[in-house]
Amino acid sequence: MTFTYITPILEQITSFGAKSVSWILVLFGVGVTLGNYIDGRLADWKLNISLIALTIGLGASLLALTWASHGKAAAVIDVFLLGIFIFGILPCLTINVMNKAMGAPNLATTMNVSALHIANATGAWLGGVVIDSKYGLHFVPLFASLVTALGVVVTQLGLMLSPRSVKERANLT
Repeated sequence: MTFTYITPILEQITSFGAKSVSWILVLFGVGVTLGNYIDGRLADWKLNISLIALTIGLGASLLALTWASHGKAAAVIDVFLLGIFIFGILPCLTINVMNKAMGAPNLATTMNVSALHIANATGAWLGGVVIDSKYGLHFVPLFASLVTALGVVVTQLGLMLSPRSVKERANLT
């Protein structure tokens, strides 16, 4: 939701010029690269904890952007963190899907990518709804953080209801 509108946020709220926004997006790309690398390692180490922690980090970063967008230095730092969290979650999601795919990992990862594209389109639409509402562009990151909080709940429920988790709970009783 927020990434679709990051340029207008940086230009209209933070008052960056177009040239500066380009460099900030390069920094976002560096965050994406670091996020994929570091968070991929975290996923190999502790998948479920990493998935939840990174999603919470994304939500916190989105929430912070609601206020950070009013200060240039804070906005730049937050956009970098968004890059780390937004695309850092992808290795965790991919590994999680492949672990559950059993005999069809290629099909499962294809469905995973399709779901991500649908989520991206839905987020852009929801961001537009927020902008067209009484809240406006300034509140897009806030609403995105609320959607991400919902994502944390759904992810946690999914992890709890996965066959392995259900089997582990049954063995404990």
